[in-house]
Amino acid sequence: MQGYYRVGLSSGSENSILIHRQWAERTGDMAERRLKTLEDVRRYLAHLIKSIESDQIEATKGGRLAYIASILIRAIEGSELEKRVSELEKIQKRS
Repeated sequence: MQGYYRVGLSSGSENSILIHRQWAERTGDMAERRLKTLEDVRRYLAHLIKSIESDQIEATKGGRLAYIASILIRAIEGSELEKRVSELEKIQKRS
């Protein structure tokens, strides 16, 4: 899609989403912008809201991007929880 970058948790990831090119350029990252942490997604959503309010992005498109970002948030949370459980299981096995 013209005007968008593909982003994800890792290069070539199936979990990648498209972000608006203007956001990537404003954050100083002309190449792929990685949304790896909840903070990254929070900043992206804040920018998305500002872009919708200033009519830089259509509300319907912004809503779709926000929905996809919410899916990414759940994936990140699940991944972080999985890591924590794995670490606890390792500790438990040592005991």
